[in-house]
Amino acid sequence: MKEHSHLCFHSATHLYSLLHVWPGGGTAWMACAEVVLLRDSCSAVKVFFDVQRYKKNKRFRSSLADYVLRALTAEAMFPMMHGTSEFPSVLLFYVGEATCSGAPCYVALPTSGRFFIDYCLAWGHHAHYGLARRYAACCKMAILQTVGGGWASLRRADKALRCAIMLYETAALIHDTATLRKCRLFVGWAHLWNGNVRQALDIFEQQLVEAQLEGDAVQERRCISAIHHARHNPSVVVACGARGHGSFFLSECWAELFE
Repeated sequence: MKEHSHLCFHSATHLYSLLHVWPGGGTAWMACAEVVLLRDSCSAVKVFFDVQRYKKNKRFRSSLADYVLRALTAEAMFPMMHGTSEFPSVLLFYVGEATCSGAPCYVALPTSGRFFIDYCLAWGHHAHYGLARRYAACCKMAILQTVGGGWASLRRADKALRCAIMLYETAALIHDTATLRKCRLFVGWAHLWNGNVRQALDIFEQQLVEAQLEGDAVQERRCISAIHHARHNPSVVVACGARGHGSFFLSECWAELFE
């Protein structure tokens, strides 16, 4: 067979077969190529761009041909034989010679209409996944804030801090910056409830500056209120038995929230 052009398109009726001579003297027609019509048009276009990108790398294109034949879901796959005029006229592009079959691999280029539909559906799936992921995260954050608030009312600094850390990790997954700032403030409250007033004040003041820079008025009011309690009324918010002693062990993971 003649050398294939890297980006040459072929009509399905213009491919020729290889003539194989059997040891007994008989002859048989062998498939000259494997033609694949992929179910997902976006995958076909991605393969085409990969062929363009690595058009001089025969080893990669051979591996890509194996990937197309073995891994991608095909709507139809058939060998091209001599005199295949009954096949519909489609545009094909050459991927590479597959090591699994030893035959050149062609992929049918999808029509613009089919690609448009598959592309819209693909982005629809991405949007659905993103919304479902965000909804699940929001539900988890609501639970963590409720549970954390319960521990806070009991002045259990260790439990409340753990909820704040879990809340921070969940909010980070969906890039909820407002909740991330709120979690850092919760860390300051945990230190205050545990008797470490100086550490709590440092966190509150740091978060106040950040809230002012971000223009977060709600967070700014939270910080001002927290600073007021820490400076003027710490005995009210510090847990009994924790004043200046730190009766609860606070996980060191809280420092990662400020990195």
